[in-house]
Amino acid sequence: MAWGGTPGASAWVKRLKENDPTFTSLHIFSFRRLSTSDFIDLFQALGSNTTLRELYCSGHRLTAEAANALGEALRMNTTLEKIDIGDDTLGKGESSESFQLLIAGLAQNQGLKDLNLENKGIGKDNTEEGKRNLASLGEALVHHSSLRHLNLSRNPLEEGILSRILEPLSHANVSIKLAKLELAHCNIDATGFSALLHLCQSSKVYLNYLDISGGLICPELIPLSKALAEHATLETLKMCDMATNPTTSVQSILSSCVANCLRTTSLASFWCVNNASGQITLNALRDARIPAASRLIDLRLGGNSLGDDDAALLADWFQASSADTLSSLVVDLSQNKLTATSAMQLLSKTPAHALVLAGNDLKAIGELLEQHASACTAASHSLRRLDVSCTSLSNEDFDAIYRHLCKPRETRWLPSLQKLEIAGNVKNTAQDHADWQSIAADIMEQRPDLEVLWGSRIGAPEDNAMDTTSLPPQLLQAMQ
Repeated sequence: MAWGGTPGASAWVKRLKENDPTFTSLHIFSFRRLSTSDFIDLFQALGSNTTLRELYCSGHRLTAEAANALGEALRMNTTLEKIDIGDDTLGKGESSESFQLLIAGLAQNQGLKDLNLENKGIGKDNTEEGKRNLASLGEALVHHSSLRHLNLSRNPLEEGILSRILEPLSHANVSIKLAKLELAHCNIDATGFSALLHLCQSSKVYLNYLDISGGLICPELIPLSKALAEHATLETLKMCDMATNPTTSVQSILSSCVANCLRTTSLASFWCVNNASGQITLNALRDARIPAASRLIDLRLGGNSLGDDDAALLADWFQASSADTLSSLVVDLSQNKLTATSAMQLLSKTPAHALVLAGNDLKAIGELLEQHASACTAASHSLRRLDVSCTSLSNEDFDAIYRHLCKPRETRWLPSLQKLEIAGNVKNTAQDHADWQSIAADIMEQRPDLEVLWGSRIGAPEDNAMDTTSLPPQLLQAMQ
């Protein structure tokens, strides 16, 4: 692997031409300055190479001459699998020709599996040529026989731009190989979500991963979420940091989308995170049930201002489910507005593998434990990991948790728990640290099967230095 250290372009060209079997990845950092002739030599050598699998030279501006050489290399090379090239001007202005030449090579490539075009200025060229380039990218994706992953994140794809890329895919007469599509922070608007709806309704498209984070919350999200719920192959959906429109009822839209997505049997991972500005509620879950055939194992709803009523709905929703996968489920409800009351409800009714409640206000949970701990003592209770970090727990709360975790097995609270994360609660005094350390030591002595992460010792020196022990030697040399 070449990380951009001492070797120069001539050394890389030599290894490419010789088909060095150890030369499988070339990563050229943006601070390494290469000339156009350097890139041309590299790409020409790449055309006949059969060993390189990954090429990363993001942050480097490609001239039309260099892009033409890369396009020719892509036409001939059948072993390169992953590529990330160009800078944030690739898709606009004077670099538009470079983008066009790259697409032309991509259309005839037969080996590439992963194309990363994140933050490459795609969509910033409003000329007719720029619009044709977008459609050409879509056409290239239709006919590409091996591409599985396309990352277009952080490109401005609003106002019909995304539609131009996706339209050829939606009307394709052949099966589309693309499985993973990343569109995070592309400012997707109503027209973009409509285009995604048509894409998901196509019988020729088999997406299993879709990220639409940072899009605009609008009514078009609801039919899209219904289509995604019916998309038989979709396994991962991310819709985080969504933007709001003051004229839209964002609360009802997001709530409907969450309910639609959780009704699906195909989703294994669903992220709806940091949408607090939309004030999500889970009222739509009242009439929803997790399908018995659900494959859900990763549910993230952190940072959404969810309250106790929402937690109660979610707890009942889990309890009513008969899905076999729930015993493997990780539920993340961090950074919401939950209290100790809703935490106890979730703990008593959620048959999950892990529950993350970090960043909520759970003070006085110790008092509730004295009253309701028995609801979580059944031998069948499957929770293995509990995260209550930074939840305003007191010394008394930790002591109550200790006493109930260390009871005899038949009356023990959370009897299957293997990891307790409770850091960020101890006050920064010597006495409090001593008290917490003593309680943690008692837990670990009586429960050697339970890992307790409660915090660092008081007065520990701050270590802001980079840990370089695992970095490649070439990178260490370049950093010196």
